[in-house]
Amino acid sequence: MKKNLAIFAVLALFTPFFLIFLGYSYGYHNYKKARVQPIAFTHKIHVGQLNMKCTQCHLYADKGPFATTPPLSVCKTCHVDQGVKANSPQIQKLTAHIQGKLLGELPPETEGQLAHAKIPQTIHDILKKNGTNLSEKSTVRFVSSNEWEILDGKKLWTVKKEQNKLKLYSNKPPYIEWKRIHRIPYVSNVGFTHKRHVRYFLPRYLQQILEKKQIKDFYSLPSSQREELEKQALKQTCYQCHGQVEQMTIPRKVSPLKMGWCITCHVKHNAPRDCWTCHQ
Repeated sequence: MKKNLAIFAVLALFTPFFLIFLGYSYGYHNYKKARVQPIAFTHKIHVGQLNMKCTQCHLYADKGPFATTPPLSVCKTCHVDQGVKANSPQIQKLTAHIQGKLLGELPPETEGQLAHAKIPQTIHDILKKNGTNLSEKSTVRFVSSNEWEILDGKKLWTVKKEQNKLKLYSNKPPYIEWKRIHRIPYVSNVGFTHKRHVRYFLPRYLQQILEKKQIKDFYSLPSSQREELEKQALKQTCYQCHGQVEQMTIPRKVSPLKMGWCITCHVKHNAPRDCWTCHQ
C-alpha cells in the first residue's frame, strides 16, 4: 500500500512538469512548419526573382502596428490588368476571387436593357441555371459605361463589357482568407508595432550597406539607386523576425516571437527593457 502511494505521489509530482515539457517541445518543433495557403503565393518569385519591395504589398509595415496582408487591388495590377501568368491555375483562382466566377456571356442587346435599368431575361435564365431566382425587388446599378451591378438584397452580380462582349460574373468577398503565420502571443496585452521596429532597423542597415559599398553621400545618388539600397535595407530589417522570405516557396514562421526571444533582441540592441515599453 505504501509503495503504491509513493508511486502515486511521484507521478502526481512530476506529471505536470512532463506535460509542460511535452507542450513546449511540440510548440518548439511545430512553429516553423509551413502553412499551405488558399492560393499558392510564393515570396521566392515575388521577392527573390522580381526583387519586389516588402512594402509594395505589405503597405503599412513602416506606417503602423500591423504590416497587413496585401489588398487584392495590388494583385490585380499585375495579374488582371496586365495579364501576368493569366493561364496559371493559381492566378485563375486569384482572378476568380477578384472579379467573380464567370457565369456566362450575354447577347449584345442586353446592354441597352441594362442602360434602362432593366434586368434582361437572359440574366434571369443564367442565374436560374446556377440555382438563383431573382426577386421582384432586384435592381440594376450603373457602375461605368462598361460595368453594371445586379442587386438582390445582399446578393450581387456584375455584368462587364470585355472586348465588346458582355459577361455575367458572380461576386466573391473582396478578400482572401490567408492563414496567419505570425501572431504576437496575447496580443491584447502586448503593444507591439511594426512601424517602431522598421524605423529603428532600417536606417541602421542602410548605413551598414553604405559603409560596405563605401558610399559617403546617399542623397547624391540617382533616385533609382537610392530606392534599390533602401529596398536592400528593408529586406534586412524584415529578416530580423521573418527570416529570408525570398527563399521561401511557402511562408513559414522562423522566430518564436515569445517574450524571452524579444527581450534577447532588446538586450542585443540596447533597447528599453522595462515592462511599460511593451505591456501598456
